[in-house]
Amino acid sequence: MAPQHEAEGRGLGKALNAVFSVILAKVPFAQQLDEIEAGVTRARQIILDSVVKVYSDQKLTYSLDVLPAASARLSAVIQEKWIEPEPGTILGKVLESLEDEYDYCIIDVTPDIECKSVRSAMTIADAVISIQSVRSEDTIQGIAQLLGAVEDTHATFAGFIANMHSPRRKESNTALKVLQDACEETGLPLLSVIADKASISNITRVYHQPDRETPDHKVIS
Repeated sequence: MAPQHEAEGRGLGKALNAVFSVILAKVPFAQQLDEIEAGVTRARQIILDSVVKVYSDQKLTYSLDVLPAASARLSAVIQEKWIEPEPGTILGKVLESLEDEYDYCIIDVTPDIECKSVRSAMTIADAVISIQSVRSEDTIQGIAQLLGAVEDTHATFAGFIANMHSPRRKESNTALKVLQDACEETGLPLLSVIADKASISNITRVYHQPDRETPDHKVIS
């Protein structure tokens, strides 16, 4: 999503770096609150300048915006520059600055649960949802490790989504059954089953209707 934004360095990575760059590693965190607040203000503006307007309803009562992560840069910033404080603290402060702009923030992260940026997002999330591919049984791996990582970060696990399910394929049905069994064992809900090759419109139920007026920005179709 929005490769040009990532190529230009815009996005979450740049926003977080606006905060990271003003903090001195050897100075107590509590003594740098003014500098951090100024960095968060800059980060907020970077985010507002970087978001991509994806969808709004006809009355503009709600919208869906996407913020490019610039993931490679973000990962480098966190891995190279941060030991203390926990990077999730900074991420949380940046997202709090957007509370007046958005009702919900969904963070899409890599499946690598050992990555610091993923752990950081988990520490501040209200809930964690795991999207598990069920194309074959081989893709249902590491659920125990995932549950352990969520427990380690004291996050709340809200359940699973089965993705890329192919009802006509035995392997896919077997994988779905494995995931269903895991949900039953853990007491976690299976929130949804998404068919293989489904587009985002299958999930959000957003469809473009050419005979109706649409906003100036891109509409999902």
